[in-house]
Amino acid sequence: MTFDKNFTYGMILEVGERNVLVNVQDEKLEIDLTDDVREAVFHNVEVGIYMIPIDLENKRIVLTEKSNVVFDLNN
Repeated sequence: MTFDKNFTYGMILEVGERNVLVNVQDEKLEIDLTDDVREAVFHNVEVGIYMIPIDLENKRIVLTEKSNVVFDLNN
């Protein structure tokens, strides 16, 4: 699913200490984990969220720990 010509969602396939393997539009991309997204990616996978926004032009993940808050709808 593409929501802009340069931005789309990718499915996390594997997470390493320094990079993540993502399936984007039937292509596997290895994207380096920067300090500003590392914890958010780890958190997403821990809670079962595997779809992440990807900047295709720069081949980077577009989220931060602060912008990726998971809410408990039961409270």
